[in-house]
Amino acid sequence: MTPYFAARKISPKFFGVEMTLEMEAATRYRSHAEELRVIAESNGHFQTQRILLSIANDYDRMAETFEQIEQTNQSLRRPKRWG
Repeated sequence: MTPYFAARKISPKFFGVEMTLEMEAATRYRSHAEELRVIAESNGHFQTQRILLSIANDYDRMAETFEQIEQTNQSLRRPKRWG
């Protein structure tokens, strides 16, 4: 049986660059966070701004999680050096 991390596929090209599914998700979440920040800046209602910025921070945390997963997967893919 193939371990989960070894079975991960590279996603289709994302902006012309091949990415793992984890990095594609992290990029997408960062983009959503930025979009929400732009919307929050243009919104005059304080409570709405606060909610949008909170959601943007949540997207950033999700992106960080996927980036950490990718780093772990990369370290597990490297051949182990003995001796």
